[in-house]
Amino acid sequence: MPVTWTVAVDGSDVVSTTPAVYSLDGQKVALTDAITGLAAEVVIGAWPARRRERRASTFALTDVTAAPYTVVVAGAAGLFTGQLELATTTDAAASSLETLLEQATGGVVQLRVADAAAYRRLDCYLAVLAWEEVLWSQDGTDPKRRWVLDVAQVRGWAPSLEASAWTYDDLAAAYTTGDYDTLAGDFASYVDLAVADIGAI
Repeated sequence: MPVTWTVAVDGSDVVSTTPAVYSLDGQKVALTDAITGLAAEVVIGAWPARRRERRASTFALTDVTAAPYTVVVAGAAGLFTGQLELATTTDAAASSLETLLEQATGGVVQLRVADAAAYRRLDCYLAVLAWEEVLWSQDGTDPKRRWVLDVAQVRGWAPSLEASAWTYDDLAAAYTTGDYDTLAGDFASYVDLAVADIGAI
C-alpha cells in the first residue's frame, strides 16, 4: 500500500512526502506509530488469550422469606487486554522495537499483518502498558530476543494532535549563534522542527 505523509497548517498542506510502499516478509507483522513514523517488524510468538471485561458491580442479597440471590449492575464490555509475545532475530530489529515502545505517541502502536485472510482479527491499535525483553541465550551473545508485552486494545490516536508548544524566543535561546546550519543539522525538515521539544535542547 502506498503511504504518503502530509502536514497541514491552518488548512493548507505545507509538506507532502512522495509515496512510499512498505511490505512484510514471511510471517512478520508490523508495529508502527503513524505519528512519529517509528516502526518495527516482528514475529508474533504467542498470543494465547485476549480478555474482555464488563464494568460491573455485584451485590449478594437475601431476605427472611427467600433464598439468597445476586444483583448485578453491568455496563458495556471494554476492549481486550492481554499478553502479547513477540520475537526479533537481529540486533537491529530489537533496537527498532525498543525505540518504538519507548517513544510511541501516547504509548500506542498499530499492529498490521501482511495477510489479513490468514491472520484474522489481528489488525488493531494497542496501548503497551509494560514490556519485558527476554534473552535467547544466557550471556546475550545470540541476538534473538523474546518480548512479552502487556497490552490493552484502544481505538487509536486522537483525530488531531498538536505539535509541542515553543516560541521563536525558545528557538533563539537554544541556538545562540543564530547559525542555520546548526539548526539544519539537528532537524532534517520543518516537520521535525515543528514537533520538537525546543525547551529540552
